[in-house]
Formats: sequence, C-alpha cells, structure tokens
Amino acid sequence: MLHLINPSAFAPSVTARQSHRFAAALVRETSDAFVLQFDLPGVDPKDVDLSVSAGRLSLKAERTLPSLEGERLLRSELHQGSIQRDFTLPDSADLNQVDAHNAHGVLTVTIKKRAELAPRKISIAA
Repeated sequence: MLHLINPSAFAPSVTARQSHRFAAALVRETSDAFVLQFDLPGVDPKDVDLSVSAGRLSLKAERTLPSLEGERLLRSELHQGSIQRDFTLPDSADLNQVDAHNAHGVLTVTIKKRAELAPRKISIAA
C-alpha cells in the first residue's frame, strides 16, 4: 500500500466540505503519479477551468441545465451553477507533468511524481 508523504495533502477546502454543490472526488496514488477523478456529469469540458499553481490544484466548472422553453419544470434535483474544488498537492507532485481527460462525465487528472524524489538504488563499492 502506498502512503502520501503528507496525510493532509489533497485535503479539500473548507467550503468544499461544507457544500453539496461540488464535484465528488476520488484521489489515489500510484507508484509514479497522483490521480484525481471528479464527477462532472452534464458539464461540457469547455466549461471546465483546471489549473495548478503554488502547490495547489484548482478546478472551476459551470453546469447549465437545458432550456425549458415551452415546458413546465415538475422537479429538478440537478445542480446548476458554479463548481469549485481546490486541493493542496504534496511536494512530490510535478506541476509540469499534469494530464487531464474527460470520459463519460468523469474528469481524470494525472499528476506525475517528481523523478528526483523517487527512491533509487545506491550501489556500494567494495
């Protein structure tokens, strides 16, 4: 099992914990990367702003519902409006190697680990 160097890394902001209007996240660690997945059903990828800066990953998105022109809304449990998530990244995250793709309403962000922090074998001379 892999463990993060800092257990508080990837802790969501207070506002995200208090609000039900955010993209649910799954954060995992592999041997060479951190992978974050966000549920964004109904959000057009062009309406998503993803950035990394100063050791933080920020996700901002806008979800709009279809027009109800000529229809009467009977019930809606879908969130409409702004979504924002912020995560503090561990020092081992390489902010220059970030990849993101969207499939079936799930945004997957992969952040490679910095190579210089990876464990390496040291040979001992006889």
